[in-house]
Amino acid sequence: MLRQLQFEHVPDQVVFADYLAEVTAAGVRVKRLEAALHQYAETSAQVMVIRELLAFRGIRFLSAVAVVVETGDLRRFRTAPQFMACAAHPLTHTSISRALVGNLATA
Repeated sequence: MLRQLQFEHVPDQVVFADYLAEVTAAGVRVKRLEAALHQYAETSAQVMVIRELLAFRGIRFLSAVAVVVETGDLRRFRTAPQFMACAAHPLTHTSISRALVGNLATA
């Protein structure tokens, strides 16, 4: 559908064609990376955790992998509030992000 768009001015058509090519390439890249993540996840030590997270409504593969990558071993959280505290206050490694998190926390 987008490929059928025609513009009155040639420069507009050239820029749009370039944009469309970039969007298409990004889509191909995302599919390639997601396939690699699926392959890696199947051999990961955390494969069962990823599968269990998929049982939750609204959690799909990339979200499950992100939770596992961001939190590591979920057994370190004894309670749900401990886990949520980790999610609410991510670790920061730069003075700028600390300042931003601090400002948001005190706002």
